[in-house]
Amino acid sequence: MAHGHGADTEFGKDPKYLIPVKQAPFYGIHRRMRCSTICAGLEVNSENQALTAEGEPIEGLYVIGNCAGNFYGGVDYPLDIYGLSLGRCVSAGYMTGRALAQK
Repeated sequence: MAHGHGADTEFGKDPKYLIPVKQAPFYGIHRRMRCSTICAGLEVNSENQALTAEGEPIEGLYVIGNCAGNFYGGVDYPLDIYGLSLGRCVSAGYMTGRALAQK
């Protein structure tokens, strides 16, 4: 990226979205190309707890990422939304870990 020039020369991002990120905390992850193989995992509630067949939470069992079901609306992974699975894993993992730490 051409820093300070108002243009993204590497990825072609629209200049109106080029805004500085100045306030910490900052989080980073190491990414590698992967192929998802699970797209319709276990049923979970809003707290990412795994559910029994009757819809009851299983104490102490949490599921995040593609292992948690009902996100894609079926078994098809939308290949035109890059980072969707990765963003879901990081966000759900962070939120679930934070909630568990507060218990």
